[in-house]
Amino acid sequence: MWILSLINRLVKEVTKDLDGFDTASTIAKIGKFVDEFSTWYIRRSRDRVGASAVDNRDKNAFYSTTYEVLTTLSKVIAPLAPFAVEEIYKNLTGGESVHLTEWPISKETLINEDLEEEMIGARWLASTILGMRKTAGVKVKIPFRKIIYSGPRELSKSVLEVVKAETNVYELEFLEVKEDWAGGGNLDESNQDVEAGNARDVVRKIQEERKKIGTGLSDKVDVSLPEWPKEFEDEIKRKALINNLSEGEFLVTKS
Repeated sequence: MWILSLINRLVKEVTKDLDGFDTASTIAKIGKFVDEFSTWYIRRSRDRVGASAVDNRDKNAFYSTTYEVLTTLSKVIAPLAPFAVEEIYKNLTGGESVHLTEWPISKETLINEDLEEEMIGARWLASTILGMRKTAGVKVKIPFRKIIYSGPRELSKSVLEVVKAETNVYELEFLEVKEDWAGGGNLDESNQDVEAGNARDVVRKIQEERKKIGTGLSDKVDVSLPEWPKEFEDEIKRKALINNLSEGEFLVTKS
């Protein structure tokens, strides 16, 4: 897994840097990791957790991996921010002190350079496609049915799934090898699933109302709506934790 490769690389490199008293390099590498962990891994994993998540094995795998990453990261940061990390570590693990733990050892068998390089490409491609959306004035909530892409390499199926989720594209087709990442295709409504975008709007509206009436994260609600995309009814009910959905004036109440 990508994030486990990154954290084990971080342990390896920070250990070397601190042994050489290179604090500046250590801080830079930790900062880069935290950015990738928070703005890519955590954000891209949001649908894997929560009451609406359907795959419990995947949910538990996310929790387990995230716990391992956070505990390891706490130990790596401890020499640089001893008091703040102590509090984080105690809240996270219930342990006595991060400073009484062993320094982490890099599991080099988990370091996958090819996967790391591929994910760098994935982020570039996602940025390119999101830029296309902005230029065309098409919001991310509206899925594109198909986008073609070019770049230094064809991305693997698993990594493409991450890009598709990030950019809200149903299909990504590799065109040709090029030096830089590029995307293309028809961006008008004939290549958009507008109804899916409308369904996301409905979910967002219901979620906002859930907050207003003070429902818990796993509480079910009853909802009435003037209209909704019927083909996405099951998805709307799952994501918004709806018990009963009926036609009428917009209203959200606790079940």
